[in-house]
Amino acid sequence: MAVLVPAYKPDELVIKLATELLTEGYREILVVDDGSGAAFAAIFTQLAQMGCRVLTHPVNGGKGRAIKTGLRDLLDRGLPVEGVVTADADGQHLVKDIGKVGRALLEQRDSIVLGMRVFSGQVPFKSRAGNAITRGVFNFVSGQRIHDTQTGLRGLPASAFADLVCLSGDRYEYEINVLLEASRLSLTLVEVGIETVYLDDNSRSHFNAFKDSWRIYRLLLLFGASSLLAFGVDFFLFWLISVLWPGVLWAAVVGARLVSSFVNFMVNRAVIFSKKGQRGRFHHHVIGYYALAVFILAANYGLIRLFSGLGLNLYLAKAITEVLLFFVSYSVQKRFVFR
Repeated sequence: MAVLVPAYKPDELVIKLATELLTEGYREILVVDDGSGAAFAAIFTQLAQMGCRVLTHPVNGGKGRAIKTGLRDLLDRGLPVEGVVTADADGQHLVKDIGKVGRALLEQRDSIVLGMRVFSGQVPFKSRAGNAITRGVFNFVSGQRIHDTQTGLRGLPASAFADLVCLSGDRYEYEINVLLEASRLSLTLVEVGIETVYLDDNSRSHFNAFKDSWRIYRLLLLFGASSLLAFGVDFFLFWLISVLWPGVLWAAVVGARLVSSFVNFMVNRAVIFSKKGQRGRFHHHVIGYYALAVFILAANYGLIRLFSGLGLNLYLAKAITEVLLFFVSYSVQKRFVFR
Protein backbone atom coordinates (compact mmCIF):
# COMPACT_ATOMS: atom_id res chain seq x y z
CA MET A 1 0.00 0.00 0.00
CA ALA A 2 1.40 3.37 -1.05
CA VAL A 3 0.97 6.64 0.85
CA LEU A 4 0.58 9.93 -1.01
CA VAL A 5 1.11 13.26 0.77
CA PRO A 6 0.35 16.50 -1.11
CA ALA A 7 2.30 19.28 0.60
CA TYR A 8 2.24 23.05 0.23
CA LYS A 9 4.62 25.03 2.44
CA PRO A 10 4.77 22.31 5.11
CA ASP A 11 6.55 22.49 8.44
CA GLU A 12 8.48 19.83 10.36
CA LEU A 13 5.30 17.83 10.97
CA VAL A 14 5.62 16.28 7.52
CA ILE A 15 9.07 14.99 8.53
CA LYS A 16 7.52 13.49 11.65
CA LEU A 17 4.80 11.83 9.57
CA ALA A 18 7.31 10.34 7.13
CA THR A 19 9.50 9.07 9.97
CA GLU A 20 6.57 7.30 11.61
CA LEU A 21 5.43 5.80 8.29
CA LEU A 22 8.91 4.41 7.61
CA THR A 23 9.07 3.02 11.14
CA GLU A 24 5.77 1.22 10.53
CA GLY A 25 7.19 -0.40 7.40
CA TYR A 26 5.77 1.75 4.61
CA ARG A 27 8.20 1.79 1.71
CA GLU A 28 6.28 3.61 -1.03
CA ILE A 29 5.80 7.13 0.30
CA LEU A 30 5.18 9.86 -2.27
CA VAL A 31 5.35 13.51 -1.28
CA VAL A 32 4.28 16.10 -3.84
CA ASP A 33 5.80 19.54 -3.32
CA ASP A 34 3.03 21.72 -4.72
CA GLY A 35 5.12 24.77 -5.53
CA SER A 36 6.22 25.53 -1.97
CA GLY A 37 9.24 27.50 -3.13
CA ALA A 38 12.92 27.69 -2.21
CA ALA A 39 12.22 28.51 1.43
CA PHE A 40 10.91 24.97 1.95
CA ALA A 41 13.44 23.12 -0.19
CA ALA A 42 15.35 21.82 2.84
CA ILE A 43 12.29 19.96 4.12
CA PHE A 44 11.74 18.18 0.82
CA THR A 45 15.45 17.41 0.48
CA GLN A 46 15.36 15.76 3.90
CA LEU A 47 12.30 13.74 2.90
CA ALA A 48 14.08 12.51 -0.22
CA GLN A 49 17.15 11.56 1.81
CA MET A 50 14.93 9.58 4.17
CA GLY A 51 13.71 7.46 1.25
CA CYS A 52 10.51 9.23 0.24
CA ARG A 53 9.84 9.84 -3.43
CA VAL A 54 9.50 13.61 -3.84
CA LEU A 55 7.74 15.08 -6.87
CA THR A 56 7.85 18.83 -7.43
CA HIS A 57 5.49 21.33 -9.05
CA PRO A 58 7.32 24.49 -10.14
CA VAL A 59 4.33 26.60 -9.06
CA ASN A 60 1.37 25.96 -6.79
CA GLY A 61 -1.29 24.06 -8.70
CA GLY A 62 -3.64 23.02 -5.92
CA LYS A 63 -4.27 19.93 -3.85
CA GLY A 64 -6.22 18.19 -6.59
CA ARG A 65 -3.41 18.59 -9.09
CA ALA A 66 -0.89 17.33 -6.54
CA ILE A 67 -2.94 14.19 -5.91
CA LYS A 68 -3.26 13.56 -9.64
CA THR A 69 0.50 14.02 -10.05
CA GLY A 70 1.09 11.31 -7.46
CA LEU A 71 -1.45 8.93 -9.00
CA ARG A 72 0.01 9.47 -12.46
CA ASP A 73 3.49 8.70 -11.13
CA LEU A 74 2.25 5.40 -9.67
CA LEU A 75 0.62 4.55 -13.00
CA ASP A 76 3.68 5.46 -15.05
CA ARG A 77 5.98 3.33 -12.92
CA GLY A 78 3.57 0.39 -12.97
CA LEU A 79 4.10 -0.45 -9.32
CA PRO A 80 2.20 -3.52 -8.07
CA VAL A 81 0.35 -1.63 -5.33
CA GLU A 82 -3.19 -2.45 -4.23
CA GLY A 83 -4.00 1.21 -3.77
CA VAL A 84 -2.89 4.45 -2.19
CA VAL A 85 -3.82 6.29 0.98
CA THR A 86 -3.76 10.07 0.69
CA ALA A 87 -2.83 11.95 3.86
CA ASP A 88 -2.39 15.62 4.66
CA ALA A 89 1.02 17.08 5.50
CA ASP A 90 -0.18 19.21 8.42
CA GLY A 91 -0.12 16.55 11.13
CA GLN A 92 -3.87 15.95 11.28
CA HIS A 93 -3.70 12.33 10.15
CA LEU A 94 -2.17 9.77 12.48
CA VAL A 95 -0.19 6.82 11.18
CA LYS A 96 -2.51 4.40 12.97
CA ASP A 97 -5.45 5.88 11.04
CA ILE A 98 -3.55 5.74 7.75
CA GLY A 99 -3.13 2.03 8.45
CA LYS A 100 -6.80 1.71 9.35
CA VAL A 101 -7.89 3.22 6.04
CA GLY A 102 -5.38 1.08 4.13
CA ARG A 103 -6.65 -2.13 5.74
CA ALA A 104 -10.24 -1.21 4.97
CA LEU A 105 -9.28 -0.65 1.33
CA LEU A 106 -7.64 -4.08 1.14
CA GLU A 107 -10.83 -5.63 2.48
CA GLN A 108 -13.06 -3.70 0.06
CA ARG A 109 -11.07 -3.15 -3.11
CA ASP A 110 -14.04 -1.88 -5.08
CA SER A 111 -14.43 1.05 -2.70
CA ILE A 112 -13.12 4.49 -1.89
CA VAL A 113 -12.44 4.52 1.83
CA LEU A 114 -12.90 7.79 3.70
CA GLY A 115 -11.36 8.49 7.08
CA MET A 116 -14.36 9.97 8.88
CA ARG A 117 -13.69 12.58 11.54
CA VAL A 118 -16.17 13.03 14.38
CA PHE A 119 -17.10 16.70 14.70
CA SER A 120 -17.94 17.08 18.38
CA GLY A 121 -16.68 19.05 21.34
CA GLN A 122 -14.22 21.87 20.72
CA VAL A 123 -14.02 21.75 16.93
CA PRO A 124 -12.49 24.80 15.18
CA PHE A 125 -15.15 26.89 13.45
CA LYS A 126 -13.16 26.73 10.21
CA SER A 127 -13.48 22.94 10.08
CA ARG A 128 -17.02 22.69 11.43
CA ALA A 129 -18.44 25.31 9.07
CA GLY A 130 -16.61 24.09 5.99
CA ASN A 131 -17.62 20.49 6.48
CA ALA A 132 -21.23 21.29 7.39
CA ILE A 133 -21.76 23.44 4.32
CA THR A 134 -20.18 21.00 1.91
CA ARG A 135 -21.74 17.92 3.50
CA GLY A 136 -25.21 19.41 3.33
CA VAL A 137 -24.98 20.38 -0.32
CA PHE A 138 -23.29 17.12 -1.32
CA ASN A 139 -25.87 14.94 0.42
CA PHE A 140 -28.71 17.00 -1.05
CA VAL A 141 -27.53 16.73 -4.65
CA SER A 142 -25.89 13.30 -4.71
CA GLY A 143 -28.45 11.36 -2.70
CA GLN A 144 -25.59 9.76 -0.76
CA ARG A 145 -25.19 10.25 2.97
CA ILE A 146 -21.55 11.02 3.71
CA HIS A 147 -20.61 12.46 7.09
CA ASP A 148 -17.18 13.87 6.19
CA THR A 149 -16.87 15.07 2.61
CA GLN A 150 -13.70 17.09 3.25
CA THR A 151 -11.51 14.44 4.80
CA GLY A 152 -8.09 14.30 3.21
CA LEU A 153 -7.45 10.80 4.52
CA ARG A 154 -8.69 8.52 1.75
CA GLY A 155 -7.99 5.08 0.38
CA LEU A 156 -8.07 4.94 -3.43
CA PRO A 157 -7.98 1.57 -5.22
CA ALA A 158 -5.34 1.00 -7.90
CA SER A 159 -8.05 -0.09 -10.35
CA ALA A 160 -9.37 3.48 -10.38
CA PHE A 161 -6.07 5.37 -10.80
CA ALA A 162 -6.46 5.83 -14.58
CA ASP A 163 -9.93 7.31 -14.16
CA LEU A 164 -9.04 9.45 -11.16
CA VAL A 165 -6.17 11.23 -12.94
CA CYS A 166 -8.64 12.33 -15.64
CA LEU A 167 -11.18 13.93 -13.31
CA SER A 168 -11.55 17.70 -13.44
CA GLY A 169 -10.52 19.98 -10.61
CA ASP A 170 -7.11 21.13 -9.44
CA ARG A 171 -7.88 22.36 -5.95
CA TYR A 172 -10.16 21.18 -3.17
CA GLU A 173 -13.08 20.67 -5.55
CA TYR A 174 -11.22 17.66 -6.97
CA GLU A 175 -11.89 15.74 -3.77
CA ILE A 176 -15.64 16.33 -4.14
CA ASN A 177 -15.44 15.29 -7.80
CA VAL A 178 -13.92 11.99 -6.70
CA LEU A 179 -16.93 11.36 -4.46
CA LEU A 180 -19.40 12.36 -7.16
CA GLU A 181 -17.77 10.09 -9.73
CA ALA A 182 -17.55 7.06 -7.46
CA SER A 183 -20.82 5.52 -8.63
CA ARG A 184 -19.89 5.95 -12.30
CA LEU A 185 -16.65 4.10 -11.58
CA SER A 186 -18.60 1.32 -9.83
CA LEU A 187 -16.97 2.22 -6.52
CA THR A 188 -18.80 2.36 -3.22
CA LEU A 189 -18.05 5.00 -0.60
CA VAL A 190 -17.03 3.52 2.75
CA GLU A 191 -16.37 5.55 5.89
CA VAL A 192 -14.20 4.40 8.79
CA GLY A 193 -13.89 6.41 11.98
CA ILE A 194 -10.58 8.12 12.69
CA GLU A 195 -9.23 10.31 15.47
CA THR A 196 -9.86 14.01 14.99
CA VAL A 197 -6.67 16.05 15.45
CA TYR A 198 -6.46 19.85 15.34
CA LEU A 199 -3.27 21.80 15.81
CA ASP A 200 -3.33 25.54 16.59
CA ASP A 201 -7.08 25.72 15.87
CA ASN A 202 -6.48 24.18 12.43
CA SER A 203 -4.42 27.20 11.35
CA ARG A 204 -2.08 25.03 9.27
CA SER A 205 -4.86 24.04 6.91
CA HIS A 206 -4.86 25.83 3.55
CA PHE A 207 -8.58 25.14 3.14
CA ASN A 208 -10.65 28.34 3.24
CA ALA A 209 -14.01 27.27 4.65
CA PHE A 210 -15.99 29.70 2.53
CA LYS A 211 -13.94 30.42 -0.58
CA ASP A 212 -13.03 26.79 -1.17
CA SER A 213 -16.48 25.54 -0.19
CA TRP A 214 -17.87 27.82 -2.87
CA ARG A 215 -15.57 26.22 -5.42
CA ILE A 216 -16.96 22.88 -4.31
CA TYR A 217 -20.66 23.45 -4.01
CA ARG A 218 -20.67 25.62 -7.12
CA LEU A 219 -20.12 22.35 -8.98
CA LEU A 220 -22.89 20.61 -7.07
CA LEU A 221 -25.38 23.40 -7.68
CA LEU A 222 -24.87 23.46 -11.45
CA PHE A 223 -27.33 20.66 -11.97
CA GLY A 224 -29.86 22.45 -9.83
CA ALA A 225 -29.35 25.62 -11.88
CA SER A 226 -29.83 23.68 -15.12
CA SER A 227 -33.00 22.11 -13.80
CA LEU A 228 -34.20 25.49 -12.54
CA LEU A 229 -33.68 26.97 -16.01
CA ALA A 230 -35.63 24.14 -17.60
CA PHE A 231 -38.30 24.48 -14.90
CA GLY A 232 -38.66 28.18 -15.72
CA VAL A 233 -39.06 27.45 -19.43
CA ASP A 234 -41.46 24.61 -18.69
CA PHE A 235 -43.58 26.55 -16.20
CA PHE A 236 -43.85 29.60 -18.50
CA LEU A 237 -44.89 27.52 -21.50
CA PHE A 238 -47.28 25.47 -19.35
CA TRP A 239 -48.94 28.71 -18.22
CA LEU A 240 -49.01 30.17 -21.75
CA ILE A 241 -50.53 27.08 -23.37
CA SER A 242 -53.06 26.56 -20.59
CA VAL A 243 -54.20 30.18 -21.02
CA LEU A 244 -54.42 29.93 -24.81
CA TRP A 245 -56.12 26.53 -24.75
CA PRO A 246 -57.84 26.22 -21.37
CA GLY A 247 -59.06 22.78 -20.40
CA VAL A 248 -56.55 20.94 -22.64
CA LEU A 249 -54.17 19.80 -19.93
CA TRP A 250 -52.24 17.30 -22.04
CA ALA A 251 -51.26 19.96 -24.59
CA ALA A 252 -49.88 22.24 -21.89
CA VAL A 253 -47.90 19.44 -20.24
CA VAL A 254 -46.53 17.91 -23.48
CA GLY A 255 -45.75 21.17 -25.28
CA ALA A 256 -43.96 22.70 -22.32
CA ARG A 257 -41.99 19.54 -21.65
CA LEU A 258 -40.80 19.10 -25.27
CA VAL A 259 -39.13 22.49 -25.29
CA SER A 260 -37.83 22.50 -21.72
CA SER A 261 -36.43 18.96 -21.99
CA PHE A 262 -34.32 19.88 -25.02
CA VAL A 263 -32.94 22.92 -23.19
CA ASN A 264 -32.16 20.73 -20.18
CA PHE A 265 -30.53 17.99 -22.30
CA MET A 266 -28.15 20.37 -24.07
CA VAL A 267 -27.10 22.15 -20.86
CA ASN A 268 -26.62 18.92 -18.92
CA ARG A 269 -24.63 17.25 -21.68
CA ALA A 270 -22.42 20.24 -22.43
CA VAL A 271 -21.88 21.51 -18.88
CA ILE A 272 -23.10 19.33 -16.01
CA PHE A 273 -22.10 15.83 -17.11
CA SER A 274 -19.48 16.77 -19.71
CA LYS A 275 -16.75 14.17 -20.11
CA LYS A 276 -13.88 13.57 -22.46
CA GLY A 277 -14.74 11.38 -25.43
CA GLN A 278 -18.49 11.86 -25.17
CA ARG A 279 -18.93 13.36 -28.64
CA GLY A 280 -19.33 9.95 -30.26
CA ARG A 281 -21.96 8.98 -27.69
CA PHE A 282 -24.48 11.64 -28.67
CA HIS A 283 -27.04 9.12 -29.94
CA HIS A 284 -26.67 7.07 -26.75
CA HIS A 285 -27.22 10.16 -24.64
CA VAL A 286 -30.23 11.24 -26.70
CA ILE A 287 -31.90 7.84 -26.45
CA GLY A 288 -31.24 7.54 -22.74
CA TYR A 289 -32.30 11.09 -21.97
CA TYR A 290 -35.55 10.96 -23.90
CA ALA A 291 -36.43 7.53 -22.57
CA LEU A 292 -36.14 9.16 -19.17
CA ALA A 293 -38.08 12.18 -20.45
CA VAL A 294 -40.98 9.94 -21.54
CA PHE A 295 -41.12 8.42 -18.08
CA ILE A 296 -40.89 11.84 -16.40
CA LEU A 297 -43.58 13.17 -18.75
CA ALA A 298 -45.97 10.36 -17.87
CA ALA A 299 -45.21 10.78 -14.18
CA ASN A 300 -45.62 14.54 -14.52
CA TYR A 301 -49.06 14.22 -16.08
CA GLY A 302 -50.17 11.54 -13.64
CA LEU A 303 -49.03 13.40 -10.54
CA ILE A 304 -50.59 16.69 -11.65
CA ARG A 305 -53.89 14.89 -12.24
CA LEU A 306 -53.57 13.23 -8.85
CA PHE A 307 -52.77 16.41 -6.94
CA SER A 308 -55.32 18.55 -8.76
CA GLY A 309 -57.91 15.81 -8.19
CA LEU A 310 -57.18 16.11 -4.48
CA GLY A 311 -58.19 19.76 -4.66
CA LEU A 312 -54.83 21.49 -5.06
CA ASN A 313 -54.51 24.56 -7.25
CA LEU A 314 -53.33 23.50 -10.71
CA TYR A 315 -50.14 25.56 -10.60
CA LEU A 316 -49.31 24.45 -7.07
CA ALA A 317 -49.80 20.85 -8.18
CA LYS A 318 -47.39 21.50 -11.05
CA ALA A 319 -44.74 22.98 -8.73
CA ILE A 320 -44.93 20.09 -6.24
CA THR A 321 -44.67 17.57 -9.06
CA GLU A 322 -41.55 19.22 -10.47
CA VAL A 323 -39.80 19.18 -7.10
CA LEU A 324 -40.47 15.47 -6.63
CA LEU A 325 -39.32 14.54 -10.13
CA PHE A 326 -36.18 16.68 -9.83
CA PHE A 327 -34.55 14.08 -7.60
CA VAL A 328 -35.53 11.19 -9.86
CA SER A 329 -34.19 12.95 -12.95
CA TYR A 330 -30.82 13.82 -11.41
CA SER A 331 -30.20 10.33 -10.10
CA VAL A 332 -31.03 8.58 -13.37
CA GLN A 333 -29.06 11.03 -15.53
CA LYS A 334 -25.97 10.77 -13.37
CA ARG A 335 -26.00 6.99 -12.97
CA PHE A 336 -27.26 5.83 -16.36
CA VAL A 337 -27.71 8.44 -19.10
CA PHE A 338 -24.42 10.37 -19.02
CA ARG A 339 -22.23 7.78 -17.31
